[in-house]
Amino acid sequence: MHRIIEAGRVIEALEVAADSERLRNDFPDAAYQAKDLLKRIKDGEFVIPE
Repeated sequence: MHRIIEAGRVIEALEVAADSERLRNDFPDAAYQAKDLLKRIKDGEFVIPE
């Protein structure tokens, strides 16, 4: 995950986190936030600074 983020592929990292069953089981709040942030980025409500 860290390498994905370092490579500048934040959306891919969020997709992995949002789809992670382990994250949902161990850290449900983090999984929810990843899914919510991904949705906001895709809907244009949140812009990732370049």
